[in-house]
Amino acid sequence: MNKNHKYIITKERKGQIIFIALILLAVAIGLLWNTLEDSNAQKWEPEEAFPMVNAHISWDQTFYSGAWGEP
Repeated sequence: MNKNHKYIITKERKGQIIFIALILLAVAIGLLWNTLEDSNAQKWEPEEAFPMVNAHISWDQTFYSGAWGEP
């Protein structure tokens, strides 16, 4: 007598297989979409570097009195 009942695919098992396949397909599509978005994104790079504007401003010129100053 041959016992093949272990290898019978039930409706529940078939549903699980389809669900896992759809999850894997969604992950693959997401990775592909991410790759395409990165390749299509324009990378902005300045033509030249500029020094920081107003780099020599002191705290006295900002009129900020600090934590112990006036409310």
